[in-house]
Amino acid sequence: RANVTKAGSLVFVEDVAFDLSEHGTANSYIVTEPGLYSIKADVIGNGGYGIIDGANFHTEDPYIVPKSAKLIWEDRAGVVTNVTPCENTVNFLANGQEGNALIGVTDDNGAILWSWHIWVTDQPQELTYINGEEQYVMLDRNVGAVRSDRGEGDEWKDAVGLMYQWGRKDPFTFRYVNGQIYDYDNSRLYTTSSDVVPISKSITDPTVFYGSGYYYWNETGNKSLWSSRQKTIYDPCPVGYIMPHRDVWRTF
Repeated sequence: RANVTKAGSLVFVEDVAFDLSEHGTANSYIVTEPGLYSIKADVIGNGGYGIIDGANFHTEDPYIVPKSAKLIWEDRAGVVTNVTPCENTVNFLANGQEGNALIGVTDDNGAILWSWHIWVTDQPQELTYINGEEQYVMLDRNVGAVRSDRGEGDEWKDAVGLMYQWGRKDPFTFRYVNGQIYDYDNSRLYTTSSDVVPISKSITDPTVFYGSGYYYWNETGNKSLWSSRQKTIYDPCPVGYIMPHRDVWRTF
């Protein structure tokens, strides 16, 4: 033990992030297990297939050049941590806490270029609903819900899911405090503005509720931001899913 012994070579293996964008990109990703994950962060929404006419925003290509990344909000503490840019991806750590988070990438000045909803829950199941002569395959819960049934007592709140302003890709979260609905930092329901804004403004300010009504919050009044026929870059659904057709809830 008084001798100096040369050790063998050491190999350090870096943790490899699971690529949620492997089978396609979207504005929402489902995470079912704790671990290190990555999403493709240099392309918006579902890419070029989702670009629509008349939006006056990213009409030529779906690519962005992010310089940094950050956690914008989470509806429960510890849903995701360690949000880190890595070349053309963003890495984050899911800690096993069910819930929702919004992560975004920014430019050199800190302005948000795009953001993504991270939905941590058990794997939603697909169910077939029959309405008249039509059949529709739907998930067993609303986007953002962490359970598929009402449960008991106050557990129904976990089955409600998230709120969306029509045509926008980013959800608004909520929580109940003394019977009132507050936003993610427990301050008030929403940050709101009566302004009618370009779509680009809604991208850089995903936590602000603009205007009122359906599509009248944006200057172009574009009715195609959400569609059941084409998954647009503004569609809030996870990879492989699209906004449902309105006939799902008609003629019962």
